[in-house]
Amino acid sequence: MYIYYISGSIIPSRSANSIHVTNICNEIFNKKINFKLFAATKKIIFKTSINKINDYYNTNFSNKNLILIFYPFNRLIEPLIFILSLLHIIYDLIKNKKPDLIITRNLFAAYSYSFFKLNIIYETHIPETGLRLFFQKKIFKSNLKKIVITKNLKNYFINKYQLKNSSNIHILSDAARYFNYDKNKSNILKIKENLIKNSINKNKFFCGYFGHLYPGSGIEKIVYLAKKNQDIDFYVFGGDKKLILEYKKNNKIVNNLFFFGFVEPSKIYIYMSAMNILLLPYEDKILLKNNKTDKSNWMSPLKLFEYMSVNIPILSSKLEVFKGILNQNNSYLVPPDKLHDWDSKIKYIKNNMDIAKENSKNAHRDFLDNFTWKIRLEKIIELI
Repeated sequence: MYIYYISGSIIPSRSANSIHVTNICNEIFNKKINFKLFAATKKIIFKTSINKINDYYNTNFSNKNLILIFYPFNRLIEPLIFILSLLHIIYDLIKNKKPDLIITRNLFAAYSYSFFKLNIIYETHIPETGLRLFFQKKIFKSNLKKIVITKNLKNYFINKYQLKNSSNIHILSDAARYFNYDKNKSNILKIKENLIKNSINKNKFFCGYFGHLYPGSGIEKIVYLAKKNQDIDFYVFGGDKKLILEYKKNNKIVNNLFFFGFVEPSKIYIYMSAMNILLLPYEDKILLKNNKTDKSNWMSPLKLFEYMSVNIPILSSKLEVFKGILNQNNSYLVPPDKLHDWDSKIKYIKNNMDIAKENSKNAHRDFLDNFTWKIRLEKIIELI
């Protein structure tokens, strides 16, 4: 088998898009399938670039797998990646080496290649707007196979584009890596030791949030919980520097709240494993980076599955979109606006860690059965 993965990603970057793409392609590599991943990079490409990318994402790509175009700007990235892939596909067709499958999250590649007799799967995690909406609508009205990440997102597209036939729209949740705790135990213990040294109150119990600081992410809830629980240290991993500085400035007196900043994808599972509780404190409305688009009804956040993979108790907002993934047996669910309940649940978990660890084992079991990148890739290949 020969696969093209045509992304719309900048590699390396902090985006969940690039983490998703590189993880799927790493599974393709692990299955010893011949493939090319097309992406853009804002860094000048040297012979050692592939090694730095592999270190960043903990991947195993070779130069023949990763096809990058150097482009230091933010606009027109997807069309340029599409053109790059077009040059390669023309060359491969001349050599009588047509790809057996094209997987793409690149809107322009999906639309353009839909006119060719190629086996294409288009994946999207968001509804588009403006001119991009025109292309997305055309794709959804075509016979192309589509992947979306939640049932709610599928229903959104069916209603938005008035689709009479939705049998070619397939729902595949996001996924995470299998994490070997024993193999990483020494690194986890080192991080725990450093966190204890860093603790102003000499706390040894840690709650962690991993993700962006956009409106609706629930950071204000974490500030509230930190004030209520001085015997627990709360860590926020992620967010851009401007927002981190703003939160630090506004919460100087909360001495058990720490904004750690960004953690590279290759290290994030180790930091998650150093926590005692992992938090998903989302609000009812969650905005994307543009502060306009509400994703609360159709998101499938990567960190949810990463949390499940590390076998640490999860405390999450009770949201409709998490049904079928989180439940009372594998996590602790609290209405997003019930601050007192959040505080009570934090205290309960801390005082009943034996029970909480049984709960997290159920989440880990659910992850292994349903949400690894390996399983997700197998489901994609089944669509051919």
